[in-house]
Amino acid sequence: MEKELKNYLTIQNEDFSETIVAEPESPMGFTYADYLTWNYKERRTWRS
Repeated sequence: MEKELKNYLTIQNEDFSETIVAEPESPMGFTYADYLTWNYKERRTWRS
């Protein structure tokens, strides 16, 4: 898997403004972007 992800994420707020946040990397090697996209799909079946 390519790890050429951007260092920053842009999150759209409820009022449609955008917040740029740093992209942390978890101990398991997932980036925040990986977590968001994966968790969005798997949220209903996966429990921590």
